[in-house]
Order: sequence, then structure tokens, then C-alpha cells
Amino acid sequence: MAFDIIGALSGRDIALSLALVILIVLFFWIYGWSKNQAGTKVGLLIAILIMYLTFFQFPELIWIMFILFILATFGKEIMERIPK
Repeated sequence: MAFDIIGALSGRDIALSLALVILIVLFFWIYGWSKNQAGTKVGLLIAILIMYLTFFQFPELIWIMFILFILATFGKEIMERIPK
């Protein structure tokens, strides 16, 4: 399965459109992290490489990355609401 950016932009397939939004959000998230770790140029290369591998080579990993993003963003609040 290849990721079809043109098909995602057309809006006919909701799953492709959702995957495109996830791609954009994850790209900026990974870029922000890698920019702090390795600098601007290397961070951009790392973000592009991770997005290429995830969305074009192994598209089933999109959902794992999405879950990691949700846990990193909202994980502390979610864990505080779970009764001990």
C-alpha cells in the first residue's frame, strides 16, 4: 500500500485525508524534537527520513506513531485520571 498524497488532498477518501493530517502533525512534532537534539539541518533530514519510511515504506506504522504522539502529548493527564 502506497500513500497517495493527491488522493488525500482530493478529500474523497476520509482515511487518506486523516493520514495526511497525521503526517503533517507528526512531521512537525518529530522536526521540533530532532531540531533540539541535532540542530536545524540535521533535524530536518531526520524528520524527512522518518516520515518517508513511515508513510511510504511502512504505512502500517502510522498508527503506532499516532499513539506515541497522543501519549506524549496527553499521557500525563490521562495517567492522573486513572484511579490507583
